[in-house]
Amino acid sequence: MSIILGSGEHRYRVVENWAKLPEGWEFKDAAAVACDSQDRVYVFNRGEHPMMVFDRDGNFLRSWGEGTFPRAHDLHIDANDIP
Repeated sequence: MSIILGSGEHRYRVVENWAKLPEGWEFKDAAAVACDSQDRVYVFNRGEHPMMVFDRDGNFLRSWGEGTFPRAHDLHIDANDIP
């Protein structure tokens, strides 16, 4: 059974195990999620790897921000696809 969250134009379906994280990595506390115009998904994680980037199929692309964001709160992608 699919779980649908959100309302109006902002609805999405939960896909279990969508993110394919590198071995030993985990989401500690995802504070924000955003997509850019190329369907890359950015997850701001309150953990060891604060910014994780995935393709639309959940394949891990890269991470950045280690040591930069002690307590992530929000995420915004601008018109130039810059988080």
